Amino acid sequence: MLYAPAETPLPVLARLRDAAARTLGNPDIIAKFDTQRLELRYFKAEDLLGLGRAEITKWADLVKRSGAQVD
Repeated sequence: MLYAPAETPLPVLARLRDAAARTLGNPDIIAKFDTQRLELRYFKAEDLLGLGRAEITKWADLVKRSGAQVD
């Protein structure tokens, strides 16, 4: 997931999405991801928002229960 400030203008978000799509569509990048066993998955923005929120909630809870702290 890529994040930008909430106030980012829509045209800027569109440029960022296009740049990310071009980069992630590059065969060299895809090959590097494959060697690391990373899987690219594409989501609509509204679906990704829900997924991101769920992941933050899940991992925040696990970190809290682990007792991990930032020094």
